[in-house]
Amino acid sequence: MTARSYRRKPIKAELIAHERDELEAHYGQVWDTRELARDFILLGIQTSRLFVRRKNDGMTGWLACQHAARS
Repeated sequence: MTARSYRRKPIKAELIAHERDELEAHYGQVWDTRELARDFILLGIQTSRLFVRRKNDGMTGWLACQHAARS
């Protein structure tokens, strides 16, 4: 791979907001990376699932995650 292939193109904010609206309509509450760090402590990762502890009450559980490809 060349250095050029690692460069990221700018992401349009309205596109991200539209995709988030679709995800929330389908799955309910969703988090981006900053929101996840604000609300949870990451305890482990398994393929596309995160094992977390919720900060406000200490409850543990699994969250499904989806990689947001940048194009």
